[in-house]
This record gives sequence, structure tokens and C-alpha cells, in this order.
Amino acid sequence: MSASNATATATQRPPIADDHDDVTGLHGMAAGARREAGAGLETVRAAAADVGEKMPELIRTARTGATDGARTIQAWPESTQRLIAVFSLGLGVGLMVAGAPRLLVASALLPAFAVAASTLGRETGGARRPH
Repeated sequence: MSASNATATATQRPPIADDHDDVTGLHGMAAGARREAGAGLETVRAAAADVGEKMPELIRTARTGATDGARTIQAWPESTQRLIAVFSLGLGVGLMVAGAPRLLVASALLPAFAVAASTLGRETGGARRPH
């Protein structure tokens, strides 16, 4: 390589980018992000409206199910209620000690909570106490 070629190669630089193109590209990307965020927010708003419309029915269904479940548990003999509560507590504690996932432990404890809630409901006569 000759000295003139080396000098020409060393002095060649890549073309300078036009700052205007970069700014225009950034504005376009920001506008696209705003459109996508707006569409995402609209989807969330629509989903929240759907949930809001269905919530009263879901609450009524849950309340009816809980009331029916409490009546069923209260109809069982006390020995059966104790057996279910003790088994549920034992299983839940055993799973927790064994390192089972929390969701599995909680689901194992649900019968014990149901019996406890039923017993508390029966002891208070099912009436609500004033606050």
C-alpha cells in the first residue's frame, strides 16, 4: 500500500447522518408508541367496564354458594365437621412443611376455613352484630 493510499484511507470517514432524519424517526416511534398505548388503555377500559357490569351477578352467585355451603356444613354432625377440619389442617401444615406451593397449601386449608366460618356463623346465630 502506498503512502498516498494509506493517507486517503485514513482520512475517509463515514458520511455524517442527518440529525433531522434521526429526530423524525424518533417522533415517528413516539407517535407509534402513543397509538399502541392508547389502544391498550382502551382495551383495559373495555375489560373493566365488562367486569363492572358482571360484578353484581358474580357477588350474588358467590353469596348464594357460600350460604348454601354453610347450611350444608351445619347440617353435618359435629364429629364430621371436626374430622374434616382436623384433616384439612393436618394436610395443609404437612404440605407447608414439605415446601409445597402456597396455592396448594391454601386449597388444602379451605375446608378447615369453611368449617370454622360455619361454626362462627352458627354461634352468632347468623345475625350480624352492629358495628
